[in-house]
Amino acid sequence: MNENSNSIIIIPFDQFLKIIEFIPHYLYLEKSSDDKKYFINSTLNCLTNMKSFIEYLSNFYSNNSSDYRYKLIEKIKDIFDFVKENKNKEDIKYKPDFLTEVILNKIKLFKNKSNHDPRLLIDNILNIWLNGNNKDEQESHLLNSLNFLNIDDNSYEVLNKSSSESNTKPKDINEIAKINIVIKNNQVCPNLNCKKTNYFYKSFSTFHFYLMPNLEKEYTLIDCFNDFLKKENEETEYICEFCSNIFKNKSDCLFYQLPEQLIILIYYENILNNYEKFFYSFEEILDFSNCKYIDKNVKYKKYFLSSFILCKYPKDENEFFYTLCRKDKDSSFLIYNNNEKKVREHGKVIKRQTKRLKNDQFDKRQSFPYVLIYTAYEN
Repeated sequence: MNENSNSIIIIPFDQFLKIIEFIPHYLYLEKSSDDKKYFINSTLNCLTNMKSFIEYLSNFYSNNSSDYRYKLIEKIKDIFDFVKENKNKEDIKYKPDFLTEVILNKIKLFKNKSNHDPRLLIDNILNIWLNGNNKDEQESHLLNSLNFLNIDDNSYEVLNKSSSESNTKPKDINEIAKINIVIKNNQVCPNLNCKKTNYFYKSFSTFHFYLMPNLEKEYTLIDCFNDFLKKENEETEYICEFCSNIFKNKSDCLFYQLPEQLIILIYYENILNNYEKFFYSFEEILDFSNCKYIDKNVKYKKYFLSSFILCKYPKDENEFFYTLCRKDKDSSFLIYNNNEKKVREHGKVIKRQTKRLKNDQFDKRQSFPYVLIYTAYEN
């Protein structure tokens, strides 16, 4: 094969790295004076403890050494290698200098300090760095080298439109990355000479849930899913693939595919630097077994909260991020906090991190969840 080609080579996972058995790992990512909020470290701690992310990453390889995307992915893989090499140690450290340098100084989006947010970084990693193995995907996810290294401040809006708002039908539903969520929408053409059923699919990697300030409401994730689908089901314009008739209709969407791990990004809207008006009670277990909006053929229907990223002192000059991860639903969490000296056990009780109830007094020291990762399990 030509050494300068930009083809993707699949490496069997067991030949790449048997890291699943080491999740969650005890690797401590050292502080960087440039990553003051630790949004990079918190993101890396979260993603390197995700089985599906590691498996997906292991199948991504480009032999084009000039591809910046390849170099970044290789550096994330280096973290896995380091964990493997030090698998019997609980006090190991790694400094992600290259990743910090590239993210902060090469990608224009993150040159703006207000964008130092793990939610933005996770979307970039999944949708820009990874989700473009063919020409069409590269164009839609801004993957050519010029766009990748010169992202403007509006790129996040463009990214969301390209990754989450397209209603195109995949040539083969099996081509969609296993880490993606897929929504299916069936629409019957109203043209009396057609009346054929059209199948529309939407594929995306992350859920974006928006909480509004409300002194009476305690948000649950089920509420968020219902709000999400309500918006998805609003009247939309469609083009019949059989007769090209354009029509508008409300939807009745179903989740056609749910990945092994769900990535949920939580946004607090209309904040005005005040988090006192937000209340929530995020579930440790998500069970979609009897949900009407889940296709009967969906494989994964039960999930446990396996990791999450929290923000301490949000919208404050002392703002920073940290991560908690665990192996299964009965395990204790490990906490990855750059204000501490090492990774340590946090325990099983996470009420303070996942719940803020209406009768709770506001505590400015309380952390707010920004990223929630749920992993599928079987009874």
